[in-house]
Amino acid sequence: MNNSEHHRTGNDSPGLASTLIFVLLIAVPVAANLSFGGVSTGSFAFITALVGLIPVLWLVHSFRSGRLTAVFHPALFAFAGLIVLGLFQLLPLAGSGVPDGVLTTGASNALSVEPNATRLAVIKLFVFGVFFFAALTFIDSRSRIRTLVIALIIFGSAMAFFAILQSLSDPTTIYGITPAAQARPFGSFINRHHFASFLVMMFAMALAPLAGGGTKRDKLVFFAIGVILIGTGVIFAGSRGAFLSLVAVLSFLAVSFLLINRRDGGKSSRNERRPLLGSPALIVGSAVGLMLVLILFAVWAGGEQELLRGAAMQEAGEDFSTGRLHYWSVALKIFAANPIIGSGLESFGVAFTRYDTWSGIYRVEHAHNDYLQMLSDGGIVGLALVLVFIYFLFRSAIGTIRGARDRFRRSAAVGALAGCFGVMVHSFVDFPLRTNANMFFFLLLAVMAIGKVNKD
Repeated sequence: MNNSEHHRTGNDSPGLASTLIFVLLIAVPVAANLSFGGVSTGSFAFITALVGLIPVLWLVHSFRSGRLTAVFHPALFAFAGLIVLGLFQLLPLAGSGVPDGVLTTGASNALSVEPNATRLAVIKLFVFGVFFFAALTFIDSRSRIRTLVIALIIFGSAMAFFAILQSLSDPTTIYGITPAAQARPFGSFINRHHFASFLVMMFAMALAPLAGGGTKRDKLVFFAIGVILIGTGVIFAGSRGAFLSLVAVLSFLAVSFLLINRRDGGKSSRNERRPLLGSPALIVGSAVGLMLVLILFAVWAGGEQELLRGAAMQEAGEDFSTGRLHYWSVALKIFAANPIIGSGLESFGVAFTRYDTWSGIYRVEHAHNDYLQMLSDGGIVGLALVLVFIYFLFRSAIGTIRGARDRFRRSAAVGALAGCFGVMVHSFVDFPLRTNANMFFFLLLAVMAIGKVNKD
């Protein structure tokens, strides 16, 4: 990793404030996940309050250490750019097009066609940016990365187990008490596809240390149980996008460890376990075998219907895209009308109505392709900023993987990057990162992939 990508000042001693910030960095995504994904106004307000504690503790930590502690990364500029874009879209530089006297209140002259949604999007970006900045700064040691990996696997396994039981017992409510109208929930989310995307991220984190080495032998069973539970949960979700994402993660991990083993020849220190997978044939065979094990386990547990649906082998009479092709064509029309800065962040639901050729009986708020929606919401500028984030994520992660001093750090970075890659693949056919809990987990994985470890 290039030194120009990071800058740190301050005392490296953790301190109580630093420890509390680290705890909050774990608690925030967990709380968001448990509160139905953190998508409701009340739950996001609570999550925002938790994130708001981080800058306060950050100031306390800097005051007690006598210096400002901060890690800057180029990926932060993507967040800053999107915030600036959203603020620009809120400027009253467009005509309302509504004649005087038609409305009882003044029409908006903002560039965004839905200024309220854009304003909320800016707030969310700021909250996510603060969280990401803090994670880059305070997830700074091998011990913290190990603690975070273990915590994520435990939480992911527990939620997968809960989701499977819920699916078998009462698939119409969340926690057995909260009904989900016009939806079939899974786990703690109303949107089963987005919960499956969360599980895919956790699956990557569980499998990478198991396959890549760096863990003690007595911990292998722990990682293996996590892989089976979480992987089965993904299949039980019955999400085609998540099933594709799971295959993408397995492929990513197989290729990554194949390249790593070819580079270092399987060398390891006396104190570290060698990679579980050595030869190329074993790596590929293990990936295929693991997928078969997960499928068989899911069928044995009663998830054959979910498996068929997730593999797109059911509901053959329906439009295979379930309306996505229409949504994508409308997104392109919105982009063509607003090519530079888009129609406004999170304005797709309103902009869609102008170009929709269907009856309009259904309310469509997302394009079911996050890249196309960013193109329609933010134009060329918005999509470019997203691509900048992805570029710096992969560039820095590759540097972290190459420069890792031990196998566990390298395996954690590979798993984290694989989890991010899985969500990116899923985002071609859905919008998993617009569930706030998933975005927090995604940012945690991004930090584990690119973060610079300064302490053991």
